[in-house]
Amino acid sequence: PALPQLPRPLLQSSLAMWHGLVEANGPAHIPPGAGLSTVHSAFEKKSVFSDDLEQILPVEVLRARPSAGIGLPPPDRLLRPLIAPTGGVGEGPLVDISSARDGSLTKAVLSDPKSHGERVSQGSTVVVTITVASAEQDAMSSTRLLHGPKDHEWVLGSGARCDLIEMTVASMYVGESCRVLCKDPELYADAGLGVVPMAGMQVEYALRVVRTDRLQKQSFCECGLSVLAAAVEHAQGERREAAARLREGRDRIALLKFRSIVDELEAAISAEDHGSSECREESGAGAADLPSSSPCGLACTARKMRREVVAELAGCFLRLGRWEEVCRSCEFVLAEDPKSALALMRRGQALLRLGQVSEALHDFEAVLGVQPGSADAARNAEYCRKALARGAARQLD
Repeated sequence: PALPQLPRPLLQSSLAMWHGLVEANGPAHIPPGAGLSTVHSAFEKKSVFSDDLEQILPVEVLRARPSAGIGLPPPDRLLRPLIAPTGGVGEGPLVDISSARDGSLTKAVLSDPKSHGERVSQGSTVVVTITVASAEQDAMSSTRLLHGPKDHEWVLGSGARCDLIEMTVASMYVGESCRVLCKDPELYADAGLGVVPMAGMQVEYALRVVRTDRLQKQSFCECGLSVLAAAVEHAQGERREAAARLREGRDRIALLKFRSIVDELEAAISAEDHGSSECREESGAGAADLPSSSPCGLACTARKMRREVVAELAGCFLRLGRWEEVCRSCEFVLAEDPKSALALMRRGQALLRLGQVSEALHDFEAVLGVQPGSADAARNAEYCRKALARGAARQLD
């Protein structure tokens, strides 16, 4: 239908001005017959608008809406500057930010990478500007904005925010802005933000990291030992936090934290300059006899902790149904500790899910060789034997 004919002076203002709820911005002169077509070349629309029609509605019409507030712009006027790229920087390629790194959740970076600061770390306090909106373009502008824009402060990895926010911020840098679209209520629902799960609804999160505190790790002296000691101390605290997230059922957040711990220990071990090959030779049976404060003793402690955390990482993958990742994580552990009952058990469970019954039986029997009293290993081994027997019987038939 044709748009109503409005007074021409409404469009003849060359100034951008707020009239309570509407911003008018047009050329100084409009050719005769141009009417009010929003697609006419003489009418330059501002990018802050996401609803073309509202650009030409009179102020009185907008103020008459039940949800209108005099002096406050409609929600879309707030969302667009935060979501649309500014300063000539367009959206970059989609970045995988899922905890399992399976592409189930991606972000589009809106800011210039050259302006980014330090990387955000697990366990650090962060301040993030959060805006949440319904991604349904046909919805009324008054109902699209679900939260924000508002600054929020919390400890990353504490579970204070929803999984989507935790996973996204864990991948960000200070000063970075990004956009995330999501349809999974388990990821985007956040009671603290007033974002409730709704079937079939896609939401759009706009996030910007304002600042973060730098993790303060104890520094004893200018040697590699202090780096490793600080990493081990920090990893112990993060392991407790990750275990707490598991008890809460926040598997994805726990997975993020375990990954972060492994990466931190890897970096600290690589930076260790104290006879690495010598320490690795002593990391087996004789490792328990090394003083924990000695360079090699500390290195062995870090490697042992890394194995334990990777085994816990495998447990997260197991709960998330990522069977191949379970096997890879367990193989890393078993390469350093072939008698790890936990890694053998979890790899056996994953192999069983993958249909590799013979290989799973081998792992369960290996667990029984290390822990003869393991009821779970005995039960799983018996299940595998019966499954193999059934398969053999079918082949004979």
